Amino acid sequence: IFFFPLSVEVGVRVEAYNCEEWAKGHARHINSAFFIFNAIKENGELFTFPRVKSTTKDGLRRYHEATARKRIRLARKCVLLRKADCIPDPWDKSNQENIINSNIATLTKMAAKPGWKITRTLDRIKIFTLEEDVLATKVEMQVRIPSERAFSLLSDFTLQAHWDKYYSTSRIVQNITEDDKIYCITSPSVNGNKSNDFLILLSRRKPCKPGDPYIIAARSVA
Repeated sequence: IFFFPLSVEVGVRVEAYNCEEWAKGHARHINSAFFIFNAIKENGELFTFPRVKSTTKDGLRRYHEATARKRIRLARKCVLLRKADCIPDPWDKSNQENIINSNIATLTKMAAKPGWKITRTLDRIKIFTLEEDVLATKVEMQVRIPSERAFSLLSDFTLQAHWDKYYSTSRIVQNITEDDKIYCITSPSVNGNKSNDFLILLSRRKPCKPGDPYIIAARSVA
């Protein structure tokens, strides 16, 4: 739980206990979410919460992440309202680098884990799965173009709508660095429902030395 002046953020973790992992003394992580609550006074004004200071390293990390999510929510609201002139900086300078590095590190560590199993093969495509706390999927595909060219195309999300039916539009909301950008993506409506929109942080890295992989990491930030 994290307190802001006029709101409280509560983190929720959903776990399944009637599962294979439960027999080994572990629960399976199903989903996570964050809920925002306001307290309203009798006169209709929002209640101001007391300031709570984190005293542990993990508490400070979680506080900075909660602050970043709040800034991103404000940015997303402005994007949806098409008020480009009021889009705030999603992250303050002290937290910006941590989230970008986490985006890269999470993908790199996940791909390097042992235990990936091939579940399906289609022509030049291999689909792997890894089940630990959550089910992860990895797809390997051979392409007949230079690696640099494939990297350039796949890391430019403004081009995704040309070959991905799940993208209606994709535009850059903010250039954080040359290799780290925030995209606003809309997907087409399904069964007449309202189209969905997402804010995605995309971080890309070229190989540091021969043999290293090209990295394109994407995560939702709202």
